[in-house]
Amino acid sequence: MSVFQTEGCGFEPRLLLHIRNLTMSEESIVEKEYSVNLRTLSFIFNEQNEVLLLERAGDMFDGGMFNALGGHIERGENLFDGAIREVVEEAGFTPDKNELAGIVHVTNFFGNNVVVVVTKSFTDKKDFVDSEEGKLKWVKIEDLEKYNVYKDLKIYMDSILNSEKKFSGVGVFDGKGGLVSLDLKDLD
Repeated sequence: MSVFQTEGCGFEPRLLLHIRNLTMSEESIVEKEYSVNLRTLSFIFNEQNEVLLLERAGDMFDGGMFNALGGHIERGENLFDGAIREVVEEAGFTPDKNELAGIVHVTNFFGNNVVVVVTKSFTDKKDFVDSEEGKLKWVKIEDLEKYNVYKDLKIYMDSILNSEKKFSGVGVFDGKGGLVSLDLKDLD
């Protein structure tokens, strides 16, 4: 059975076809079989032109970094349920109208190969429950460069905010969280 099921996950068939055809760089191929971790990255916006970010706890491997909410997909879980579960775990609420923004294949992110399911949603909530993973903060989009964020975060946000289309892409990291390259393309 395919990991990317069409029933109940809200994906359009042409997007699934594109996911199956994502290319892997020669550096990322390990032996005959290739495995990736499935992760979510949820961008939650409000009416004040802010995005909700999680400042990772100091004892985490990336402590002090600000990131969108997200995490791993659990076995048997569809991609959207995983994205919503991660928001509930990290912020204590269910996002309004969570929708797919894009899918990105990333290599060498702290030594891992990852397929990131990027979602977007909006909320008017102001009170959140901080989690053991860190503290939540509304950040003005125009002030994002003042925060310690992964470089790909800004690129994903630009794509979400400047295009109505869904995107797919391929990214390469240096093994330590540093972005080497990221190529996003709008889907038809």
